Amino acid sequence: ADREGDQEDASVGRANFEETQKEHEKHASQREWAETDAVELQTSVCKQSTDDTTSKSWTLDEVTEDVISRIGPGLRICILGGTDFRKHDSQALTASLASRLSAALQGRAAFITNGMAGVQETFAKHCSHTSKVFNIVPRGGRSGYAMGKDLEAGDNSGKSADVFAQVGDIYIAMEGGQDVAQKARDACRRGARVV
Repeated sequence: ADREGDQEDASVGRANFEETQKEHEKHASQREWAETDAVELQTSVCKQSTDDTTSKSWTLDEVTEDVISRIGPGLRICILGGTDFRKHDSQALTASLASRLSAALQGRAAFITNGMAGVQETFAKHCSHTSKVFNIVPRGGRSGYAMGKDLEAGDNSGKSADVFAQVGDIYIAMEGGQDVAQKARDACRRGARVV
């Protein structure tokens, strides 16, 4: 009985430690956003004129909330994948998935990329023309896609990738390497679904 109690205590202790570690990582990331290279975003009021542009420093959570509000209501589906295709049929599969999924979820979901070439670009370009497609890019950056709306978030590609990692309800992963796998694990940890 004592061993069972000790094992149960150890299991609870591990769970508490893991939860504390996740909170620490979250707060460390937020401090990084606030302390170094603070994100500067133009407010909607500032879009009227470059002369009256004002900006402020935002935390990762604030930028994420701002991006989510600009995307609007509905399911947010983020696309993960490599910047090139490794298998000969992967590009056709990505294009077909984009076409069918965007048609099936018309008006109920937004598809989100991080503005990268390869899987994300192919997916965005093959969504139906009436789909909501958003590409999260660094300030001053452009996806170069003919499809979707670029949303500026973060001073650099690392910061915009941080926001991308926070906005999705579902992440669809196709091909890619360790970076894609890590992003998928991070999404799972925060409760998003990964396919």
